[in-house]
Amino acid sequence: MQEKQEKERLNLYLSQDLLKRLEYCSERYGVSRTQLAVMLIGQGLAGIEEAFRISSSVSKELLKNLDQEDSNN
Repeated sequence: MQEKQEKERLNLYLSQDLLKRLEYCSERYGVSRTQLAVMLIGQGLAGIEEAFRISSSVSKELLKNLDQEDSNN
């Protein structure tokens, strides 16, 4: 059983167009606007965090390769 997480409130201002799109999609998924917004924020953050992880990994590998080239020269 998962431990209940403490939650914080977040107020957002959306354009009318974005709100209509959110309502349309939430109705199609059968969830509330809030539930869909939370899912989308979670997915977006996961993607951004993965991009940061990849960028950090590539940077470390690049620096490692540059150090090896300097050692060889």
